[in-house]
Amino acid sequence: MGSLWDSFIDGYNNPGGVPAPAAEAPSESEKPMTAWDSLMQSQQRPRARDNSRYQPDDMFTQGIVEAAEELGVDAVDLATAISYETGGTFDPQQKGPTTKWGQHEGLIQFGQPQQQEYGVDLSSRESALHSQLGADGAIVKYLRRTGVQPGMGLLDIYSAINAGGVGRYDRSDAHAGGAPGTVRDKVENQMAGHRENAMQLLGVQSEPRPTRNRLWLDF
Repeated sequence: MGSLWDSFIDGYNNPGGVPAPAAEAPSESEKPMTAWDSLMQSQQRPRARDNSRYQPDDMFTQGIVEAAEELGVDAVDLATAISYETGGTFDPQQKGPTTKWGQHEGLIQFGQPQQQEYGVDLSSRESALHSQLGADGAIVKYLRRTGVQPGMGLLDIYSAINAGGVGRYDRSDAHAGGAPGTVRDKVENQMAGHRENAMQLLGVQSEPRPTRNRLWLDF
């Protein structure tokens, strides 16, 4: 995949040796981007996460990795959110609370209208897995629809799941029948054990340290 962040500066020749007319000094927005500007801009933009370190050994973990790869997010982040939403069971048919959206079920607790919209089939464990996971599953469709972009971390993934869109860190669904706490509170204070579950599921012993020139953060 070609880089989206390379900057090109076009040179303009003066044909025929005719003196070019005097021009006003360019504004800040019109000045060509320097190599340093380009580097800083590229470091500040999220990049798709590399999931090649995960080697799933069953259909369930393979489905999580494929979904994460399709979204460009880290599989541990996605699996952490799934563990939290299923109470640590990773049950694709997990029943949750009943809210204004009806009975919530599945790996990220789809409400009944969302189950119909994104094609979640909970009639059997196998159909529940196939309809929710993988590159073309309901989880990918839902998270993409709610704004998840390549390179986003757990905070935005869970914001999309819990609040219906990325960047809604201070939202809470407690008023609708969900668990107490904001999106940020749940991610920062309630998910440590679920991250351990996710790492164990995916066979990860430790997580990579961020590179020294990585300027953007998950949250």
